[in-house]
Amino acid sequence: MRLPSRFPVLLAVGLLSFALVVLPGCATTDSDSKPLVDPGGAASDASAAVGVANGRALVDSRCSMCHNLDRVYDADKTRAEWETTVTKMKGLGLVITQEEYDAVVEYLSSR
Repeated sequence: MRLPSRFPVLLAVGLLSFALVVLPGCATTDSDSKPLVDPGGAASDASAAVGVANGRALVDSRCSMCHNLDRVYDADKTRAEWETTVTKMKGLGLVITQEEYDAVVEYLSSR
């Protein structure tokens, strides 16, 4: 069986897409335990910039890797319950920085 002449290009695009979408959520580094910004300084304003606006994008990209998003968007939880849920997901392999964690919890609890 002869492969189409575009096969190498399609394979490269597929592998690049996989690397950009799936692999960041599979990393096993401890980067989520290191703060990205100084919690008491002017850089704290950068954390607010991530905020709710990026919360949905983070939920859509990270949570959909393991389960259907209906499960997330149908849930009606308090902020404390979302903190517990996202912390549990981190224990199950979700790789997320503290800044991203804050944005996800803020977004999910404010809907």
